[in-house]
Amino acid sequence: MTNAAPPPFGVAYEHYMTEKTDSPLAFHHFAAPVICAAALGNRVWVETSWGRVYPSMWLAFVGPSTVRKSTAVNLACDLLSEAIEGIELPDDFSREAFYDRLAQQPAGILRWREMGSVLEVFNLDYMRGVSATLTDFWDSPRKIVRELKAGGNQQRRRVTIQRPAITILGAGKVSWFVENVKRRDIQGGFISRWLFVYGEENSRSRDIIGDKPREDHIVRDSLLEHLRALSALEGAVDTSRAQSYLNARVKELTERYASQGLDFDSADFTGRAATQILKLAMGIQASYGPDEALRLSVRGVDLAINMFQTALRHDLHLIDDIQGASYVQSMMQRMDTIIDASDGVISQRDLCRAMGLTSDRLAVLVTTKIEMGDWAKESTESTTKGGRPSAVYRRVLPWST
Repeated sequence: MTNAAPPPFGVAYEHYMTEKTDSPLAFHHFAAPVICAAALGNRVWVETSWGRVYPSMWLAFVGPSTVRKSTAVNLACDLLSEAIEGIELPDDFSREAFYDRLAQQPAGILRWREMGSVLEVFNLDYMRGVSATLTDFWDSPRKIVRELKAGGNQQRRRVTIQRPAITILGAGKVSWFVENVKRRDIQGGFISRWLFVYGEENSRSRDIIGDKPREDHIVRDSLLEHLRALSALEGAVDTSRAQSYLNARVKELTERYASQGLDFDSADFTGRAATQILKLAMGIQASYGPDEALRLSVRGVDLAINMFQTALRHDLHLIDDIQGASYVQSMMQRMDTIIDASDGVISQRDLCRAMGLTSDRLAVLVTTKIEMGDWAKESTESTTKGGRPSAVYRRVLPWST
């Protein structure tokens, strides 16, 4: 592995943003190449053996509200929008309006300050199909065709979106993912196209009322000029300098993931490693400057692989949180079904048999149900054969007294 120097834009971006917010440094570290990639839009691409790949990426900051995820999203999007007028797409839209806008402007960035709110809207009838279409966009298709209603007379009209390249920058709480993301969402491919970055601690302590942060106009102007210059570039990226190195490193990673069992991770994050690394590498190259943006280098590939592996650890962490909570939730729902079939009262012994669990494993679930107020321990019954007494539990209904 080479000792790759950090991209100048990335260094300046982190310096500038840390003066404005105490969000974790990891947020800024990832946001820098992502907004550079967004500035390239669909005018710059890499030709691969499976087709054209645009640098558009989906990046989400995850953590508690105290780490200022939305602040990091807003600062990044504000900077990009100031540099390139009209690059930001509206985040409040109907399906028809969204497709019409993309037919005219197939590349841009979406700002999702709260991913939960946006994705809940996607579940509404009038927005059905938008998340699936965005998933298609990530794979850099040549074109997407959608049929829409033309009006109240039920006529249909066809909308064609050419070379879509949509970057998304979002923020979300772990609790929202745990409560709302289902197994089908994980296995359906939408979640696996994201780069999730956890932030659990702020980069520095912050006073409630403190000095106003310095506004470094020289740094800000250089960042804006950098993004504007990227927006003027066009063409295929020359991969000749890093092609063999990239192929060898991705093969090495794929074999390592397979040996660790990660090639079968439920969300298939590792199955998209090559594409994610390419997208990151394009964003990183753009961070080195306009003169480097149309060439893929070994140092850019190295940084892209390092960043992907960091994001992968965070991705798998989030999926573990989601699936672990989903498993517990499904087990407790099964317990409710079993106790309801026993007229709302059941012994620990019978519950263990019905659930197929040992008393120790069952105790964790039962304790949770009692703490939630759903169940109550009613008594302890003795066995007729001289065995150990067994606790008896009762289902507490919402209207019971």
